[in-house]
Amino acid sequence: MKRLILVLMLLSLLPGLLGCESVLDGEVSVIQPYAVGNSQPAMDYPEETLILNTDDEFRAAVENMIANGEASAAFRIPLSEDMENRETELEEYCQSIALSSPLGSYAVYYITCKLTPIVSYYTCNVTITYKRSTESLQNITRISSARFFESRLLSALSGYEDSLTFQTSVDSLTTDYIISEIERLSQEHPLMIVMPPDAGITNYPSSTGTRITEIDFQWSYTRLVLSDMQNRLLNNVDDIISRSEDTGDYGLLTSFYGAFQNITLLQEPINPLSNTAYGVLVGKAGTSLGFALGFKALCDRLGMDCKIIDGWLDGKEHYWNLVNCDGSWYHIDSSENTADILLFGDNSMQGRYFWATEEYPSCPTDYSPRLNSQSDFVLPEE
Repeated sequence: MKRLILVLMLLSLLPGLLGCESVLDGEVSVIQPYAVGNSQPAMDYPEETLILNTDDEFRAAVENMIANGEASAAFRIPLSEDMENRETELEEYCQSIALSSPLGSYAVYYITCKLTPIVSYYTCNVTITYKRSTESLQNITRISSARFFESRLLSALSGYEDSLTFQTSVDSLTTDYIISEIERLSQEHPLMIVMPPDAGITNYPSSTGTRITEIDFQWSYTRLVLSDMQNRLLNNVDDIISRSEDTGDYGLLTSFYGAFQNITLLQEPINPLSNTAYGVLVGKAGTSLGFALGFKALCDRLGMDCKIIDGWLDGKEHYWNLVNCDGSWYHIDSSENTADILLFGDNSMQGRYFWATEEYPSCPTDYSPRLNSQSDFVLPEE
């Protein structure tokens, strides 16, 4: 009896030693134990797999791909009754993103979407073909206010950048506003922006609502040449200031005014430099705008308050300056020989000059003392 029991025990251990065998209705199945190098590979599940349950989630995921510059990605989405129709719907969403979203219309040529059924879900493979580099996407600035835009635009202009691209929903940042800001900042900062660029402006997908705006600056010279011009302008400005013997407001303004009397006034610009401080102070010829910018450059260098007036003289467009001398504002026109009086009040200017008085500080009176003779100040030779 004991021998029979021992034999039965040994038989029961054989399946564990040779593998696991089970007998069911005459069929035998063998389950081999796992071992490295087993001919049956382990199931390879993708790491991707962000699960998107709604169309809004799908749209957000694709837009996030664009923001990160990703060329392809795979997602899981729920099964539908008609895979072909569902794939068409998702393709339409992709097309809408490429054409109608700010990032899509700016950066993407087209987006494709392919569904593959996997038991209880679809794998959705999205592929994006770009028309912009990853670097250009990373350089998009988010603009939340007009003031922040002004700061970023000034940085781009003073750095002679090729372009400025930003995303915004600020309604006031229209194409006309941007053009006017380029002009205004160039006039307010003649030492920082040696000459203004032309600008091409494109909005994606449109000029209203949330959009991406691209400003393409078209400079007349290379960045290296513009930087060299800026240094030459600063050197001439410093040389003129160093020749001023009187350090009081009126003495400095008198000296500055004299520096312009040997510069040729042009009625019309003959090249892009004619309307710049550089053209006047370095090239020694320019329009009234160039004169006004040159005078402001001198004042800015010393921190003296100075503005440029865009008005009319004898019925023709003309530029001149407002300066703050000893705490009061006065008109000064460095392109005109006004040897009798240097700094004018509003009343003395009216008649020949016309300007939008409400846009500028009032100038109650002329300044005394009078100039008794023409300055013999001469610009330094190049």
